[in-house]
Amino acid sequence: VTREDVDTSPDAFAPGWWEMFRYRQSWAVIGSRFFIDSIWFGVALWLPLYLAEQFGFDIKEIAIYAWLPYVGAALGAILGGVLAQVLIARGISVNRARKSAIAVGGLLMFAALLGTASAATPLLALPLIAVILFGFQVAIGNIQTMPSDFFSGKSVGSLSGVGGSAALLGTIVTTEMIPQLTVTSYAPAFAFGALLVPLALLCVWVLAPRIEPVAAKDHPSRLGQLARPIIERLAPLARAVSGRITRNQRRPQ
Repeated sequence: VTREDVDTSPDAFAPGWWEMFRYRQSWAVIGSRFFIDSIWFGVALWLPLYLAEQFGFDIKEIAIYAWLPYVGAALGAILGGVLAQVLIARGISVNRARKSAIAVGGLLMFAALLGTASAATPLLALPLIAVILFGFQVAIGNIQTMPSDFFSGKSVGSLSGVGGSAALLGTIVTTEMIPQLTVTSYAPAFAFGALLVPLALLCVWVLAPRIEPVAAKDHPSRLGQLARPIIERLAPLARAVSGRITRNQRRPQ
């Protein structure tokens, strides 16, 4: 399939920068990434300190064991895409396939986050954190594909960049909150992470009732007008992220 074929297909729709924000499907990507990416970066940033403060790990022990959860992440990154592809190959719609994979990943994250909040030993905590990262990768791989499910052309890179900016903003907010949540233990931080999962899923289910190409005639959302002042402040950062994505896509493999 060539670029010309894609751009001239009946479902192809590439709204401009501001027009893109008028559609609630865009906000499904932005909102879900704001909530769910915070969990990934929270684990990545705080895992060594968690192991040291909660279980008394020294630097050597952290080096030996802290990589184990990322095995779960690697498996989730592979299986999340495979799951959606298998479902689509069996005749299930893109909407159901994507949402099924996102739901599976979200449920695994939710259960594992609550389990980690009460984990009393590293032998229990590390496998549970691996499940958290596994579920995250299963879900995020399908969430990150949603811009190309909705739009075409340059709008795909633009929405991906804005989604990345929302993820960064959510991570900043969460990172500022974690020190206050972990004064006595890390249990409140994991419980807070569990709360973010259904919020991310709600963004997908409520704002994108169907994951399918958006047509120009579809009724746009009023969210874009309400959030325009915030978007104007985030636009430079989003454009920078979008430009980086475009450069990486053009880089020879």
